[in-house]
Amino acid sequence: MKLIRQTTLRFKKGEKSNKVYEVDIVETVAKYLVNFRYGKYGANLREGCKTKSSVLLNEATKLADSLLVSKINKGYLVVSGYDPVNKKTIGLQDFNEITTKNVPTAKERNQKIIERLEQFSHGNGKDIDGYSLGRTIWKVGELRINAAVAEIETILKTDKVSKQALDYYSILWTLGRIADEKIFPLIDKFGKKLPDNTQYMLTEVKMALSSSPAECIPTYDDIDITETISKILQYSQIEQMSFDDLSKRDIKYVNLVMESHGLTKDVEVALKQLKIEDALEDNYVIKYLPETSAKTIQNNQAAYPKLKNAINKLL
Repeated sequence: MKLIRQTTLRFKKGEKSNKVYEVDIVETVAKYLVNFRYGKYGANLREGCKTKSSVLLNEATKLADSLLVSKINKGYLVVSGYDPVNKKTIGLQDFNEITTKNVPTAKERNQKIIERLEQFSHGNGKDIDGYSLGRTIWKVGELRINAAVAEIETILKTDKVSKQALDYYSILWTLGRIADEKIFPLIDKFGKKLPDNTQYMLTEVKMALSSSPAECIPTYDDIDITETISKILQYSQIEQMSFDDLSKRDIKYVNLVMESHGLTKDVEVALKQLKIEDALEDNYVIKYLPETSAKTIQNNQAAYPKLKNAINKLL
């Protein structure tokens, strides 16, 4: 195998945490692999392979870059090799010199993130500096960069930026940490684009930002309270029913009896149509069955003495 590219990363925090991470692209027969090594600096490193099998060079490069960016985002610094964030190859450097010279201040870091958002607002690419739009906005929320509100508003209002459901989720979560009540009309407008299972966030964000949180709780004037209570009682009644009276042996026998009388297919069709409310009716067993099958069950013409009750329980 031939080594095509190698990058070495270092991470140091305090006196105890001192780690190294290496990523290689190596050439095999006409294709490439992405290997990695990691562990405590100065110790034997553990090895792994990011690719399950050899791949084309462009795919190997994407995998290696993605792996490196994920580590850089966690605080690792490039000591030598290719830097996918700055898109340049650097020579071997003294790690202590890197940590003192290249680490930006919080103000510089925040400004760079805001500049990245500005580039996104002009529709400049899906990824900038190795960050997607959603991840960049999420980072704004993590760091509580209040100065980024204006750029996020611009991104929301412009059609130049392609926004996915997950991007809207990141935006809403971030605005809940850095914005104020003035943002309500805007988040009400785009909140409808959230996935159904995250709509609750709209209320939570407004309650977090509002000076009167109770006023942000949704009201449901169109609900029929009497009907709702009735439904709840019905479901409670159904929940208390026992469907465990038949043993597995009994169930098997009932299935054989239904099959011998040609009832199996009709019962399967009935099951697909059955609604939970039907269980509260006396004749729900035969409600969805053809007339001949219903009569067979009602007249107990099968060998099983309580076929009607048995099928009732199965349904």
